[in-house]
Amino acid sequence: MSTALPSTAWHSMTLQRRPPLPQRRRPLIVQSFRRSDFDTFARRVASGEALKDAWRTANDRFEQFTIFFLWFALSGWLFRFLIFAMWVLPFAGPLLIGTIANSLVIKGACPACRKQFAGYKNQMIRCASCGNIVWQPEGDFFGRDSRRTGSRKSEPEIIDVEFEEK
Repeated sequence: MSTALPSTAWHSMTLQRRPPLPQRRRPLIVQSFRRSDFDTFARRVASGEALKDAWRTANDRFEQFTIFFLWFALSGWLFRFLIFAMWVLPFAGPLLIGTIANSLVIKGACPACRKQFAGYKNQMIRCASCGNIVWQPEGDFFGRDSRRTGSRKSEPEIIDVEFEEK
């Protein structure tokens, strides 16, 4: 059994807007503390319930940390972690420190006099022999712009050189 549509062309439906309903506004009554608020608070303080609530909320995370640490120590995982760290860190520590230090340092040769230079990436570096600026950081060193992906090719520095003909 097949059905035929009245038309194959798309007909857009126009929706008629309804007039907005009138809104009933209730008068807003601003109330400060009522006597019952003070009475309830005084009753909670007198019974010690307010102090228990304050103590419970202040120590909630500390109690979780204490329970986790006790489980970590008593189950043997703390000592496994410490023994593993004592064997691995003497070898991995210097490698990690060297990698981090090398990522913060820039080394190169001065384009004018070919003398070697080294310095931190977040400071302006001048050549020790000729005094030219060989490195100048762009923008904020610790900002979002410093962690760009991909290699960025900068324009070569232009150095003015004067020749004397003899």
